[in-house]
Amino acid sequence: MTEQQQSPQAGIAGALTDLSEQTRILVRGEIGAAQRETWGKLKATAPALGLLGGAGVLGLAASASAYRASLRLLERWLPPSGAALVATAVYGSGAAAVGAIGLQQLRTLPMPFPAETMAETGALVEETAAEVRRGAGGASEGLAGRSEGLMPSDLPRP
Repeated sequence: MTEQQQSPQAGIAGALTDLSEQTRILVRGEIGAAQRETWGKLKATAPALGLLGGAGVLGLAASASAYRASLRLLERWLPPSGAALVATAVYGSGAAAVGAIGLQQLRTLPMPFPAETMAETGALVEETAAEVRRGAGGASEGLAGRSEGLMPSDLPRP
């Protein structure tokens, strides 16, 4: 059969098949972009999380081995309860300072969610929906033109 003799149902089925294949490619590409963006943001938060971990380690040291040694030194000049209070204040202040610096750095970093990819995907969906509402046959062409970040395995198979 030539294309002019093809039934309308076959033409619609072919268009739907093309649309579903292009949608699959688009979704895979957007998911990949979201994953890359999320991992990039998580890697950027690593130093701040490391500082917070350091604050935890310092807090543990304050309550374990270094605490006992400082008590023995302070008890030379202070009564036992005063020595315990001073040692707790010094180590606690150090842990709080390192923790505050870590939180401050963490607050300056963007959230580790794929905000840029979600915004791009939303704009693309709105653009495609507008083309479909206008009745333009170019909606599927707009999807087919978007191929950045796609792998060869994402391309349609014959």
